[in-house]
This record gives sequence, structure tokens and C-alpha cells, in this order.
Amino acid sequence: MVITRTTPAPLWKPAEEPGEAAAARSFSLAAALAAHQAWLDGRPDGAPLRLRRLTLSGRKASGAKLAKASLQYVSWLEADLAEADLSEAVLEEVDLRRAALSGAEAAEMRRWWDELVIDFFDNAPFLKEHSMRRYEIYSTEPRFDIRTVGFDG
Repeated sequence: MVITRTTPAPLWKPAEEPGEAAAARSFSLAAALAAHQAWLDGRPDGAPLRLRRLTLSGRKASGAKLAKASLQYVSWLEADLAEADLSEAVLEEVDLRRAALSGAEAAEMRRWWDELVIDFFDNAPFLKEHSMRRYEIYSTEPRFDIRTVGFDG
């Protein structure tokens, strides 16, 4: 059985580590996006986009190809991400408040708050009752989306 739970993302941001502010000032978003595009195209000079603990507020990246990127603790307030491709991107604690996202593609984007639990149902005499009880408990949570494979519940 597969269980997913969706909860809203908190607005918590970890404290800035020493040297992060200087690193953010010297960071070239254009160069990182170009390297990521090369990686998406399968070129040897490419590198996947892995952003962590950056403030990119107000930066323009309209039409950016961010597919399969990993963004962790990124603040992108009031950014221009119109027409950006975020398909299959992984976002963890990303703040996009007041960002322009018109026309942005977000198919199969994974957020950190999409949780997944995989459990099993054991038909053995001594585990069957326990398996059914777990299933019943999972079923009481209204935000769980329970899917079963090979088991009718």
C-alpha cells in the first residue's frame, strides 16, 4: 500500500551559514542555468542545477529551463519565472512569494512535503490481523491518499 500526505510548507528558513552571503553575491545565475541546460541536452560540459541556501529574490529567469533541478532553501521572492520549465524539479523550502510564474511548467514537480509511505499486507495467520489494523489506522487520516496493489482493503 502506498500512502501520500500533503501538508502546507512552513515559512521557516534556516539561519545563514558563514560565507553564504558572499557566495550568493558572486553566484552567476546565467552561468548556472547555461550549465544546467547543457546537462539537460546531454552535453559533457553540463552540470545539473543544485541550488542550496541562496537568495535570488528579484532575479529574472523567465523561460529558464529548471527541469530536474534541485532547489533547497532558496528564496526567490518577486522573481520573474514566467514560462520557466520546473518539470520534475525537486523543491525543498523554496519561497516563491510574489514571483511571476505565468505559463510556468510544473508537471511532476516534487515538493518536500509530498511524503510517501510504502507498507505491506502480510496474509500469514499471525500477521494478517496486524496488517488489517495498520490499514484501518491509515484509513482514518483524511489527508492520506491510500492506494493498494494486489490487495482490496
